[in-house]
Amino acid sequence: MAVKWKTAHAHTKYSKKLYDDQFYIPLIPLQPVIDKLNNELKENFILDSYLIPEFKQRGIEYIIRMSGSSMCPKYNNGDLLGCKFVHDTSFYQWGEVYVLNTKQGTMIKRLFPSEIEGSLECRSDNEEYPPFLINKDSICSLSIVLGMLKLE
Repeated sequence: MAVKWKTAHAHTKYSKKLYDDQFYIPLIPLQPVIDKLNNELKENFILDSYLIPEFKQRGIEYIIRMSGSSMCPKYNNGDLLGCKFVHDTSFYQWGEVYVLNTKQGTMIKRLFPSEIEGSLECRSDNEEYPPFLINKDSICSLSIVLGMLKLE
């Protein structure tokens, strides 16, 4: 069953109203289970919820925990990333960081145009990881990273 929480105007459909008009943003696993037809989070995979007013103001719909070192030094293992689903893929913000939920797993990369039709170039911030191309058809859902909580 997909999440169908009651929300207010400035809140996303994944915000959970717990008490006193406070809306919480769900923390989901890095490998989220998403309804591929509707880009909806599956409720039983929500790990926790956070109240972060600045994230709500930016339209952030969910939070994931960064895993690995491919996006260092910008994002480190354990950092919390605030994400918003991208429903219109006719426009990309080149050079911005996206979460790509693909048929082979989830990855966090900067996206750039490719000379090959129907493909995107994915780049890591850590230069130890080479850039690669991904076919747009292999992307099940796409989100842009709009915020971060850095853990020490």
